[in-house]
Formats: sequence, C-alpha cells, structure tokens
Amino acid sequence: MMAFPLNGQAQFLKKLNKALETVNKTLDDINQKLDPEKQSQQAVEKVVTEKKNEAVQTVTSAVNDVKQQTVNQVAEYVAPDFLVRISGNKVNVRKTPATSGEVMTQAGAGTLYEFVSEQDGWFEVKVPGCTENCYVSATVAAKVALAAVPRTDKGVVKTAGTDLVYQKTVNTSSYSLTSTYTITQGSQAGEVEASFNEQGAYSDGRFIPASENYYKGKQLGWCIVLDQQVSYDDTCEKLETPIVIYAADAAGRKIVVEGETCTLTRESY
Repeated sequence: MMAFPLNGQAQFLKKLNKALETVNKTLDDINQKLDPEKQSQQAVEKVVTEKKNEAVQTVTSAVNDVKQQTVNQVAEYVAPDFLVRISGNKVNVRKTPATSGEVMTQAGAGTLYEFVSEQDGWFEVKVPGCTENCYVSATVAAKVALAAVPRTDKGVVKTAGTDLVYQKTVNTSSYSLTSTYTITQGSQAGEVEASFNEQGAYSDGRFIPASENYYKGKQLGWCIVLDQQVSYDDTCEKLETPIVIYAADAAGRKIVVEGETCTLTRESY
C-alpha cells in the first residue's frame, strides 16, 4: 500500500483526541480532590459525566464540521456541458486569443480544459481548479461533449486502501526514466491522494537521483484535481497550478497527466 504521510484532517483529529484526553484527565483530578463531606459521590459522578459529555460533543461537532466542509467543497463544483481536448503536442496555452498573446503553459495531446466560449478561431478555456481563463487555437484543439469523455470516478480511483499504480517509461540513447503515479481514495468522499516519483539510469550505468512528491485533491467525475502538495511533516501547501488527471479510456487503464499517457501496471492493497 502507498506510504502516505498523515493528511491535514488526520492530524487535526489527532489533536482533537489529544485535547479530549486532557479534558478527561483534568476532570479525573477534580473528582479526586472534591471533599466527600461536602458533596455526595453521586453528585460528583453526575458533574463529571456531564462535563465529559460536553467535551465529547465539542469534539464530535468539530469533526463533523470538517467532514461537511469537505463534502460542500466537492458539491459546489458544477461540471461544464462541453470540454476542449488538445490534439497537438506542446500546444501553446495563451493569456489572450492571439498568436502574440503571452504563453502561460504548453499542453500535450489528450489534455482537457473546461469550455467557456469560442471566438474567431480560439477557444476560451479554464483549467479545473483555477479561476483564470486562457486560450487555445481551434486548429490544435476540438470541442467535445462532457458525456463523451471517460470518467475518472469509473475506475481510476477505487476504495480507500487500494492503490492504482500508473507508469510511463521513456527510453533514449542517453537514459531510461520511469514516471509513476500512485492514486488512492482519501478518507472522505470525494478526496483523492496521490504520489508521484521518477527513477531511472543513464546509459553509462549511473542512477538518476530519484524524486518523490505527495499530493491530495478531489474527484470531479470527469477529472481529478490535485491542488495541494503534502510535505513529510504533514503540512499542506496549495499548488499554484493544480495537477489534473484525466481518464484516457472508459476502463480506467490509462490516464493522461500533463500531456503524458500513463498505463495501469498494478493494484496494491
């Protein structure tokens, strides 16, 4: 199973449980110090029970608030009726609808964007999880119906505890490099956790330094948006540009990430 650091919510729950333990210990200390001549044992037990119940209710409410916030974030998203699929390689995504427009990034074949509008041979599009719109030329992209796009909630993510491992290997005369995405469902509905690592070797036998990153995000149905990077100390940093994962086939055996197609190699439990 993918080794994944504690996410922010798990750490939050851990702190709440620790707080509850402190409350219980304090109440036990009070119980021991109460003068039995001034209060009956029954009265003492009643006070302690009431205080413990209040503490439990406070913790439960806080946990439920966190869960509801996660559900609301997923529920707020409304998928568009149409998407724009990139058909060329290293397609310029621009800030304005003109060949002189500033290039914001480059997209590979199979990349999908939310369709916003079409004007004078340009598609106005939006990256899922971003607020700023951008433009791609209609000569290297096509408008497609959302219903015709394979869904990421139909195979790319399975139950919590099941890791789906997708890989792509590039072999050249100079090196061999394998990129791996490991994807699993988070602890809450709509949450997704993922790791990415690269490892390989040069043609002369030297190893390429391995790298590994952890992410978390949300399932949007037609895509997965990884919008937070998780550090080893369990802190989360919001990504300026989310990593978006698309299903390349209906069975979920291939995914497209940043213009690269990766194939399912194994499932681990």
